[in-house]
Amino acid sequence: MKNPNWIVALRERQATDPDSVLSFVKNPGIRSVLAKALEPLKASESEEDRIQEILEGTREFPQLRNLLSEAMLKTEDALPVSELEAAVARLRDESIKRQAADLQQQSDEAEKRGDSEATGAFLLQLMELRKKRALE
Repeated sequence: MKNPNWIVALRERQATDPDSVLSFVKNPGIRSVLAKALEPLKASESEEDRIQEILEGTREFPQLRNLLSEAMLKTEDALPVSELEAAVARLRDESIKRQAADLQQQSDEAEKRGDSEATGAFLLQLMELRKKRALE
């Protein structure tokens, strides 16, 4: 199995900033696999050992296993490490957009119920999220 260079780059990024990657991955299965891939390697462990361990752990989840296998094997089409920052930024931006849409929906629902306290709280969270997005 090929050793994609993006794993090493993301692992280094995750080590210096733990919220930089995993916090934006909402799918629990993908998040779990990615968390395992991004853990620092043990002294006697190789990238290939780690990948094999992850693949064995996904036997009961064929869709996740197929997705992982495809990501590991398509190194020639993979995102170059030099473009990793832009990809992570897009991932972060999409995550914030989803959170904003959820907050807007919750605010609308609270307003329909006549719950002005909840509406205000949701709108405040939404404003903070939009501010965060504008600063990034």
